[in-house]
Amino acid sequence: MVVCGVAFPTVAKEKRLTISTRILVVTLFLLIISLVFNWWVTSRLLPEEYAPLYGYTDPQQVQGVEFSEDGLPVYSPGDFVHVAATKCNALEYAIPVEGKLGLARVGEGNRIVRDYITAGSGIRESGCQQFDWDNPLPLDLPPGIWRFEGIETATSPTGEKIQAVPLISEPFRVR
Repeated sequence: MVVCGVAFPTVAKEKRLTISTRILVVTLFLLIISLVFNWWVTSRLLPEEYAPLYGYTDPQQVQGVEFSEDGLPVYSPGDFVHVAATKCNALEYAIPVEGKLGLARVGEGNRIVRDYITAGSGIRESGCQQFDWDNPLPLDLPPGIWRFEGIETATSPTGEKIQAVPLISEPFRVR
């Protein structure tokens, strides 16, 4: 092809098709390699069922200073309830966990649920650990027998699998 007296080389249609075909083949090859690698990593690192959390104390132990006639620890609204529990991670590495904790009135009267008075995230190290918390009681909590209820979740490193573990404490009395 000649433009303004300058000769430009032309690429034949067959040659352009060959370049396009090569690019397509390389792209498909890279896609297949990435899919196979992703499958290999997830099948080697994660068990079929993702369940690293185990050994959670059920129910979690409420440690009181004062006790009622029925043997339950007694607290007032605004107090901090000391709770102890064991939690375990079966994997050989630490994993992120998220937890939410609420209150539920049990026993007499209607069941009342106070959703998530606390929430947080942390790291669950490999093996079993003993934990202690001081959980706050809301100032407007009515009298009755209550317990903490919640859920703790662990998400796999790839984000594909989730395990949720319920959390329940021993009952305690609020005056």
